[in-house]
Amino acid sequence: MKLTTMIEPKDIFELKPVVLICAIVLSLSTSFLPKNCHAWSGEPWAPTSRASIEVKATQMMKNSWTPKNTISNFGYRSTYHTFYKGTSYTGMAYSQNNPQENWSEFLGVVGNTKGGRTYYGSDCSGFVSIAWKLPSRYATFIFENDAIQSGGYVSSLGAVGSGQNAGLKLGDALNKSGSHILLFKKRISSGVISMEQTPWTARSREWSWSQLSKYRPIRRNNLTSEDPPPNAITGTVTTNGGNLNVRSGPTTSHAVVDSLANGAHVTIQCRVSGQTINGKLGVSDQWYRIGTSKYASAAYMTASGSVPACE
Repeated sequence: MKLTTMIEPKDIFELKPVVLICAIVLSLSTSFLPKNCHAWSGEPWAPTSRASIEVKATQMMKNSWTPKNTISNFGYRSTYHTFYKGTSYTGMAYSQNNPQENWSEFLGVVGNTKGGRTYYGSDCSGFVSIAWKLPSRYATFIFENDAIQSGGYVSSLGAVGSGQNAGLKLGDALNKSGSHILLFKKRISSGVISMEQTPWTARSREWSWSQLSKYRPIRRNNLTSEDPPPNAITGTVTTNGGNLNVRSGPTTSHAVVDSLANGAHVTIQCRVSGQTINGKLGVSDQWYRIGTSKYASAAYMTASGSVPACE
């Protein structure tokens, strides 16, 4: 397979008037938001896991969406890209508009858009900021500055161009200041498989180490559960393409506490009997516990080994 070099427009922070108004209103109160306010403005800084990073990235890359009406969506500088009414697209749209949208916000606006000129989606740095649950959207030069200083949200794993020997793990990143950033998914013989936002959709692709010669390997600080136990049982979400609801108990009457994208991997703790579900993988009354008060139906999840009953 031929590997092509990604040429990414330099990060641009453009505040459109309506979005600026929304940002001001968001900072004052959530009780008086205009209908067209939709903006990811960061999350409270807290520990997160590599599995959570992968779930968020996969959600933005693998899920499908269909615009209610045809849109000419802002990309960068004076470039717009057309997405057509009734056409299904995979991966969140690219846009350097500020603020950006996370997946749920994006799905809401494209599903209700009046069409015309729009500013929906995220760019490469927004994609990583959202997946890493940062308190605000970082640009590539901010990732670089934070990585080479101490006490921030990001740490450097080595010098620029040292990614091949940096001990990269799932959810780490490779950043080229002022240009582009991508999340690391896994190694291949010639380089890496990425998780990233590109014009015009978020996706995975192959990168060679020579292409990454000007990229610094970096890592989000405050990670939990760096590696699963050696004998951990891995569950793989298998749906028709949509998200799998994670509930507080083993029935659909229990509250939804999280969601997992199709293809996401999680650690299964044990199994319990509950409501019978007819799902993608067949009919099952087994539910996997994947965290404290977190259950997912076995009808939508394959397990890497024999799952013990919960005690």
